[in-house]
Amino acid sequence: MGRGLWCKPGSTVRSVPDPWTNDMGGYGSSNIHAPHHEDVGGCAIGIAYKSDQASVRPEDFVIVSVVHDCIARQLQAFDFPALPACPNGKCICGWFWVHNSIGGTDQMYMTAFQCNITNPSNRRIGKPAAPVRCDGNPPCYLYPNWGNKTNVCPKTLNPLYWANNEGNNIHNPTNAQCAPTYNTYYGFPDGAQHQIFMDNIAAPAGSIGDTLFSGDEISSSSSSIMVSPGYYTKLAVQEDGNVVLSDVSNGKVFWSTNTAGRGVGPYRLILNLEGNLELVDSQSTVLWLSKTVNKGVGPYRLKLQDIVSLRIVDSNSAPMWTAL
Repeated sequence: MGRGLWCKPGSTVRSVPDPWTNDMGGYGSSNIHAPHHEDVGGCAIGIAYKSDQASVRPEDFVIVSVVHDCIARQLQAFDFPALPACPNGKCICGWFWVHNSIGGTDQMYMTAFQCNITNPSNRRIGKPAAPVRCDGNPPCYLYPNWGNKTNVCPKTLNPLYWANNEGNNIHNPTNAQCAPTYNTYYGFPDGAQHQIFMDNIAAPAGSIGDTLFSGDEISSSSSSIMVSPGYYTKLAVQEDGNVVLSDVSNGKVFWSTNTAGRGVGPYRLILNLEGNLELVDSQSTVLWLSKTVNKGVGPYRLKLQDIVSLRIVDSNSAPMWTAL
């Protein structure tokens, strides 16, 4: 971001500047090339499954995570699906960003780095294709090779390459308002890109999704469970009073509250309005808690991810607690 992690008093590096200025109110960097908040067009993380960086070509990268409201923050978290293992314990990843060009400048950013996948899955990623403008809205989709007649985006996508002397997979339009962006216009949903996989996995019975919101709960009596977006991990309140985070396919336990046999069932796991995650029995006795009362800024969410991550985040997506 040019100057490192700077923010104005009372704010954090995970917050969106308010009011928005090109230099983040004097506490950021003028290098973001987004003089208005609407100039922000999204960022992405891509991965190439090659261990030799010299053999990596642009078309080898597949986008696995996207944040639509990026680069609105100096410190940005990305969510990932459960990805297959890297060859020889090494992949090449890249961070990508294109802004909206409202200022009239045509630019593309890519920062490559070595990466690896921990807790890999057995899922299969489809062959990536070049992005196209597929929302069907004028004027941008009217440019040559920017869209298609069916308005259907490919599910597995390469990064956007444009405004280069060679190697572009997106044509450069004459309209400066039509920069390609990492959002739904080009088939990139916000968050982990779960649509990239070739296999089809059904949601386990009782799934309430991957997020528990402030005031919500899962219980042993209702057989409700949290399941990660790719149906890789699940969080369940067992009838014996233990809360267990485990692998959906083989039952491997990654984490638990170690409360089996305590209290009187049925049991409930509650994310209260103050941001505390609590396990209580039928007598309202607290058997376990996260000790996160009033940390951060509410409302709060308990998030379960494919990468075997269970965490409480506040309204700014800042982590308040993590199980692993």
